[in-house]
Amino acid sequence: MTTGTPQASELDRPDLSSHAMATYRLEAGGAAWQGHRGRYGGFATYDGSEPGSQNTLVVLTNCMSEDAPVLQTWRGLVEELLREGGAAGSARTR
Repeated sequence: MTTGTPQASELDRPDLSSHAMATYRLEAGGAAWQGHRGRYGGFATYDGSEPGSQNTLVVLTNCMSEDAPVLQTWRGLVEELLREGGAAGSARTR
């Protein structure tokens, strides 16, 4: 999807303005990632894929507050992944 829906474009949340098919576009590390985030029962998650490099990064955190650090953690790991070269097709877990 290359354009957002009218409903998503009206949101005053820039990170969700490209929402489509339960995913949205997010700029990180100089690339456009497509992903999804969620929260349920003490957990928060964000997953994103960058089609150009074929990288996918998933972060799952414990959280009991409204201010879940999952997106900041994910962004930090994207920066680290790209610093290390982020080889396409390499599977790593940490």
